[in-house]
Parts: sequence; C-alpha cells; structure tokens
Amino acid sequence: MFRTVKVKLPFEQSLYQTAVAFNQACQTVLDYGSTHKTHNKDRLNKATYKQVRTAIPNLPSALVQTARDEASEMLKRNSYATIAKNAYQCVTITGASNFTPKQTRSH
Repeated sequence: MFRTVKVKLPFEQSLYQTAVAFNQACQTVLDYGSTHKTHNKDRLNKATYKQVRTAIPNLPSALVQTARDEASEMLKRNSYATIAKNAYQCVTITGASNFTPKQTRSH
C-alpha cells in the first residue's frame, strides 16, 4: 500500500530554493536520459553528476543522487519519451506559501 502525505509548512525561502534546485537537477537528468535513451542510473550519474554539481553547487550531493534516481524511474515509466520541461516534477511545489514533498511509503 502506498500513501502520499501532504504537509503544509510555513514558507521558508531556503526550503523553496532547495525544491526548485532539486527539480532543475531532475530535469537535467531527464533531458540527458531521454536524448540518449537510457535509464541506467550508473550511466546517468557518470554523464550528469558533474554538470549538475557545477550548475547547482548549493544542492547537497545526496539530493543530486536522489534526483538522478527519480529521473531514472520517470524515464523507465515513460519508455524514453521526451519529457517536456516541467511536465513532471520530482517534488511538487504548490504556491509560494507551501511546499508539498512527494513522500511515499510501502507497508
């Protein structure tokens, strides 16, 4: 069973900026994977890790890796279809006052 938990948090600029940076990292990997027809995490990592770290230096490496994993799963689901910018987001950012992280757990 999967559950999605939505949590309203008070607006904090740093959290919002992290979510935006995470989505940018995810989109970078999605673009590479759809162009090169791969969802292999190792290939995606080797091709995009340095590029993402250079472009978004304030994003922690663990989130860069998580963005890669999320992008890999999206590419698998969509059979390498070109994923338009912002068609999918790794995390959902709703409004300027709250942030809804995608949180799923299996039981």
